[in-house]
Amino acid sequence: METKALRPTDPTGLTGIGRRLHDVALAHDQQEVARVLTYIFGDATCPDCEEDFSVSAQISANWAATLG
Repeated sequence: METKALRPTDPTGLTGIGRRLHDVALAHDQQEVARVLTYIFGDATCPDCEEDFSVSAQISANWAATLG
């Protein structure tokens, strides 16, 4: 199976819950958590169809589908 690397977002561009979580992580000296959050709120490309998508939007969609 082919994989593609996730693309982290620039932390200065985070808004909403992403900004809040990132700020809290930094305030509590959790540098690795803050770094991982840039990937969660970043983008990716599907290796099958080459379509770009938001990682957080896909996580939300998958999570909502399990509730539904």
